[in-house]
Amino acid sequence: MVVVAVANQKGGVGKTTMAALLAQEAAARGLRAMAIDLDPQGNLTRHLHPAPVRTGVARMLYEKAALESVLCDAGGVSLAAATPDLSAADLALSSKPGRDGLLRRALGPCAHAYDLAVIDTPPGLGCLAFNALVAADFVLIPTAAEKFAFDETAEVVDTVGQVRECANTRLSVLGVVVTRWQGRTIVQQDFDEALRRWAEAKGVPVIGRVRQSVVVQEAQALGAHLPDYKPDSPAAADALAVADAAFRLLGLADGKGASDGAA
Repeated sequence: MVVVAVANQKGGVGKTTMAALLAQEAAARGLRAMAIDLDPQGNLTRHLHPAPVRTGVARMLYEKAALESVLCDAGGVSLAAATPDLSAADLALSSKPGRDGLLRRALGPCAHAYDLAVIDTPPGLGCLAFNALVAADFVLIPTAAEKFAFDETAEVVDTVGQVRECANTRLSVLGVVVTRWQGRTIVQQDFDEALRRWAEAKGVPVIGRVRQSVVVQEAQALGAHLPDYKPDSPAAADALAVADAAFRLLGLADGKGASDGAA
């Protein structure tokens, strides 16, 4: 199983959109996909499972319940949902021994049952986001096509390096995805060039872009898989190109999961 955390310390940059895209597209390609919603806002949960959920990832974190016991089916994706009590995680886990590795340990027994686990993270770098980085193999960084979001992206790359040194030696950056891309405007071209230079200097791949479109917003509101919602739209083509690039980098492009070979 490959574990991907979708992270950016800034909110509103498309983390949930990217997490839903990867999980749903993996399932559509026949991969065994899990999605873990670590954001107390619960946007990924509402996107994948609009009906109310009775349990979720908080019970695993607070009560040491097995991860398998809190999963629910969400259209072919196994979902560990965010419930309202997740918002108390920083306080509830503050004195818990080994709190930073709770998710990593919970994922262990699932390693052979899934090909891909995608973790949606909250903004900032609290206990929940840190758990995601400690559990992950890769970090996918969405960044909105604007200057201040780009500054936060650089901070995420630095954070990945720090986590790799102190808690998770296998962690690396999968790549950056530009969201809310606005076409061939002068401002956008300046952003694209600045991102290209920075990414080359850091050795971080820019794996795609998803243009700003009402289609993205509609798909989110309806809980629809973006490439299926309006498959002929430019935004759907963008999303598929991002998924293709991500799966190639993860070794999942042929529809065979990592757990079909070595663990």
